[in-house]
Amino acid sequence: KAHVLAQRVSASVLPIRHHPEFINREKFLDLLAREGSTKDPILVITAVDNHATRKAVIEALDKGEFENFVFISGGNGYSNGQVLAYVKLQGEAGTVHPFDKYDDLKYPADHIPGEEGCQDEAPSSPQLITANATASLGILLTVQAMLDNNGWYEELHFDTMKMKLVPQGNEIKFQEVVVATEKATPVLEAEKASVIMDDPRPVLSMTGEEKSPLSDLEPAQV
Repeated sequence: KAHVLAQRVSASVLPIRHHPEFINREKFLDLLAREGSTKDPILVITAVDNHATRKAVIEALDKGEFENFVFISGGNGYSNGQVLAYVKLQGEAGTVHPFDKYDDLKYPADHIPGEEGCQDEAPSSPQLITANATASLGILLTVQAMLDNNGWYEELHFDTMKMKLVPQGNEIKFQEVVVATEKATPVLEAEKASVIMDDPRPVLSMTGEEKSPLSDLEPAQV
């Protein structure tokens, strides 16, 4: 599937290299090391159906001491879900670390596909196609706002049954600061989102007192 998708997309946009294997922390670290240095800007978007893979990617970014990256992950349950961003710039965190907010990511109940054998395949859960589409839309909106630097958010929460898509957490902007060399250096600005969603019902369950009322959902899927 990776090979076919790479061929289709490469025909209309930039060349794409495919790696037809499941990603774990070590494999992703090796892939990043071959693509550039720890100071190069990196955009990582996960489109996976398990928290164990999300955790492995986050740990690779942390363990590799990459200084400039934007990690974006979307997921949804039956009708609701969220898009999560984790950002570092010049080695400084611009968002709360996902492990500090979500025990589901820090201690995933699932596993990376292929590591436990085919007999351990997780059962599927029903999902509305509108929830899948909204998770994808949330990722696209986040990437567009980031590239346009119009202000984007640490999280987007949505509920398709209520027709709501709203920001949560900090609003993030890159601000150019002129330093002694007269080169513009981007830094992060962050402000708390002023709009919150009543009963946001995220797929990931919050740590501590902010725990989601739907923390028993199946692992997020995109």
